[in-house]
Amino acid sequence: MSTAEEKLPSGRMLVTKGFQDQVAAAYKDTRDRIEPLIDADDAIPGVLPDGTRIGTTKRSKAPRKPTVTDMAAVLAWVKEHRPEEVQVSESVTPAFISYLLEQTKKHGAPVYEATGEIVPGIEMRTGNPSFLPQVDDDLVPLIKARLAEFVSKGYLALPSVDQDEAAS
Repeated sequence: MSTAEEKLPSGRMLVTKGFQDQVAAAYKDTRDRIEPLIDADDAIPGVLPDGTRIGTTKRSKAPRKPTVTDMAAVLAWVKEHRPEEVQVSESVTPAFISYLLEQTKKHGAPVYEATGEIVPGIEMRTGNPSFLPQVDDDLVPLIKARLAEFVSKGYLALPSVDQDEAAS
């Protein structure tokens, strides 16, 4: 059977979870609406209805990443050019794959630096830009004040963690 000391934090957790779910849904809806409006390597300032600037929503440049696209082709090339990097299981050592990917990233193409040859089965691929909402640091106190106002009006009807610590 639960005690009152256990029930109150449980209640706070459940209310917070409910808010978290609602905020996550609002975030997803907003992201779905704004993300198509922002080009890669672009930014849109964010403002409140009163015009207060609160941050920036950005999209990064599309990343380029080396990727093994055909392991059989890589294995055949490694057998011919670096047989000591082939494991008994007929696979290329993970360290050598990492090396080849690092070299591909460095050169922008799958070039084996020792000979200048192109390694088959590895290519540079373009990924998707990242979505980067960034809240201005000086806005954090405003967010905390608005949340405190919400809590003080009794909408949570639960003491905050800070109030618990102050009472101790």
